[in-house]
Amino acid sequence: GDEFTFNLWESLTDITTEGKDPLMTANNTADGSVTFKDDVLTYDRPGTHYYYITEQQEATNPYQGVTYDKTIYRATVKVEWKDGTGLETTVTYEKETSPDAWETEASAKFTNEYNATGSWTPAVTKTLTGRDMKTDETFTIEVVENAGGTETVVATGTVSGGKDGQQVTVDFAKPITYDLDDVGVTHTYTIREKNGGDITNGLTYSKEEYEVTVTVTDKGDGTLNVAAVYPDGAKSVNFENIYKPEPITYTPVVTKAVTGNELPTDQTFDFTLAAGTFDPEDGAEMPADTRAQIKVEKGKTGTVTDNFGEITFKKAGTYTFTITEEKPTQAGFDKYDTSKWTLTVEVSDDGNGNLKQESTVYTKEGVDNGTEAA
Repeated sequence: GDEFTFNLWESLTDITTEGKDPLMTANNTADGSVTFKDDVLTYDRPGTHYYYITEQQEATNPYQGVTYDKTIYRATVKVEWKDGTGLETTVTYEKETSPDAWETEASAKFTNEYNATGSWTPAVTKTLTGRDMKTDETFTIEVVENAGGTETVVATGTVSGGKDGQQVTVDFAKPITYDLDDVGVTHTYTIREKNGGDITNGLTYSKEEYEVTVTVTDKGDGTLNVAAVYPDGAKSVNFENIYKPEPITYTPVVTKAVTGNELPTDQTFDFTLAAGTFDPEDGAEMPADTRAQIKVEKGKTGTVTDNFGEITFKKAGTYTFTITEEKPTQAGFDKYDTSKWTLTVEVSDDGNGNLKQESTVYTKEGVDNGTEAA
């Protein structure tokens, strides 16, 4: 008892008059009844007296989460003289239904309602590896609850603007809310990515699905404690998408020019392709065949061309390679070409899974913009 306080007023205007104190106050008992002290109101003659009863509101009552009853009751005390017994009182009650309108009631009954609310915002991050998130690109995360075989999306979050490999917090515009009906209930949610498992324009969406359980308890102050348990004791979950464009290939070309006297026998010239600088380092793969052999037949001179194996490019970037000739084993080639050629390949990515070879340039000292090593 004693949780709520009620006022007894002598006039209706006293209720709204600032600084005016009630005639008396009373608190509820454990069974909810309220009794004003009967020794305060005494009468020495017949007559009719009017009193007004209100409940003290939230500003003076300390209980959070309680909706206080603003009803005004009028108690009419009629004092009459009864022969043989003296003065007797009878009380009738009326409830104010609108200004100057009253409705008879059996008693002054105040109804309070306790309510408590709480909310939970899922802790989710998103990582995209392989490229930055595009300016107009948004990823969507869904929180799903399965109740009685019916799947319902209870919250949706979005994320955008992340850099390559950066964990970005998913924004849930509206948290999941709970009320007293949820107290003692365990909610089991599945957090998943929309389009999970799909591969679109080089982007593979995460197919992970995380189960999170939420329990709700009442703090007794108008708020609910909402406790979420994430997998493996973590404090959040992360979805990782991988961007991987379709690889492209390029076949380097080498040309050998033989001048001077005709060859007395067949001669094979050997060339080596070696990796230079790769930016990024993992953006290209060397071919299995990094050697080229050009055979010039006996009695011939002139120019002959051959290819190395295919270089595979997996990411946009700038890549360099070196091409050199091994010293011929046959006598008479003391002045073989000792040039060191550099092959530079520029690769671009349109962000939709497509790589493009923007430029391929062979260079050596004094020679620019070549199309092959010669």
